[in-house]
Amino acid sequence: MKSSPSLVHLYLCSATTFWVHPDVSLKFARNRQSEARALIADGVDPDEFKKQEKAAEQEKSDTFKIVAENWLKLKKASSPKAP
Repeated sequence: MKSSPSLVHLYLCSATTFWVHPDVSLKFARNRQSEARALIADGVDPDEFKKQEKAAEQEKSDTFKIVAENWLKLKKASSPKAP
């Protein structure tokens, strides 16, 4: 069974895959690899960095959701009731 080719960067015992070949251009994958190498040079684990970015995005979306729900409650409370 043959697997599709992928660009893999080995960092300690973990492997980070930069997408499967047909889905992404080689130029894009090389850019991602360069970014990962720069993080490693700075002493940052690329996988942990990616997890932290996702967590920050999730936190932003949760904040918007809370504000929207509060606004909706306020709007419902201030609108006149129909008889």
